[in-house]
Amino acid sequence: MAVDPSKIAEIVKAVEKEYGKNVIHKSSEFERIMRIPFDSIEMNVITGGGVPIGRWSRFWGGESSGKTTHALKTIANAQKIHIIGEQMMDCGFEPVQREGEKLVKAFPNGMECAYYNIEQSFDRIHAEALGVDTDRLWLVDEKELEAVGEILHAGLEAFHLHVIDSVNEAVPMDAQAGDISDWQRALNSRVWSKVLDKAESAVGEGENAVILIDQVRQDMFTGGEKMSGGKRLGHVSSMTIHFKHGKELYFNKSGVLKPEKPKEGNNFSGEADSDAYILHAHVRKSRVGTAQRKANIFYEYNKRGVDRLQELAKASYWLGFIEKSGSWFILPNGEKVQGIGKLMEYIDSDIKLQKQIQDKIYQYYYEHP
Repeated sequence: MAVDPSKIAEIVKAVEKEYGKNVIHKSSEFERIMRIPFDSIEMNVITGGGVPIGRWSRFWGGESSGKTTHALKTIANAQKIHIIGEQMMDCGFEPVQREGEKLVKAFPNGMECAYYNIEQSFDRIHAEALGVDTDRLWLVDEKELEAVGEILHAGLEAFHLHVIDSVNEAVPMDAQAGDISDWQRALNSRVWSKVLDKAESAVGEGENAVILIDQVRQDMFTGGEKMSGGKRLGHVSSMTIHFKHGKELYFNKSGVLKPEKPKEGNNFSGEADSDAYILHAHVRKSRVGTAQRKANIFYEYNKRGVDRLQELAKASYWLGFIEKSGSWFILPNGEKVQGIGKLMEYIDSDIKLQKQIQDKIYQYYYEHP
């Protein structure tokens, strides 16, 4: 068949009439997907601004690797997404202002959230310490996989953000009803495939976001790590983040976190309790931005999260506001301070500089999704 490029406009018009606008368009004509930001600046940098709205995301990792904590922090930010949108509207970069306007318009009262408490591990006090408004968070206490799927599909009309914790703990009906000696190959994966087939398009059409929390499994043949839930979960997820619990950290006399453990502490054994740990986050896959980006985040136990001031300090020299030479930092006024602790003190005292750094970070998210 002879190809006639002059017919492109005619075909585009016919396709849009039949199937709707933007079904076919130039690859250069795209609209940035709205995001729910993480609590961590570094997490937002590697993900292009946070969890994408209108898509599925997957948090994958071992036990105590930060998956649930980051999901709860995302819920807290989703509930106040309209406030974050207003902050973005105050940014000096026009595209970021427009994205902030979209967030405020789409979610004038924040996002309504549902937490699927499949593992029965939800802790209200911990969630509130992370900033979650538990009076606005709905819990789904159901373990049967088919029921979880039906509730998810129905809930897409009422809730914006759905956090399923966790995928591998949901048990199919046949597995519960069967004899203990029964064995059905990949039953969990097959049922999840049906659940996702039913709900996938509805998430893409609406203002929903789904976070699938998934535990690491050991591959019995290779000995390596693999994901549960089958390949379908990987296919449906637009973003997969691998979390790992890294080294424990301790505050030294200068108030800086270091991996060196103090000789004495005040716990029962006389040793020192760790004050924080390094959380390794790796974007394994992303259909909404750049994959294979990594972050190493200092997660403080007492603060129930990242030290935002420390991340602003790191961003200040990473983005070029502050010059760095060894352990010395050259401030905008020409003075020098030694150590990240002193730089944090300076940034904490300069509200204007904090605003400049944050605006530049917003611009970076937009230009480097």
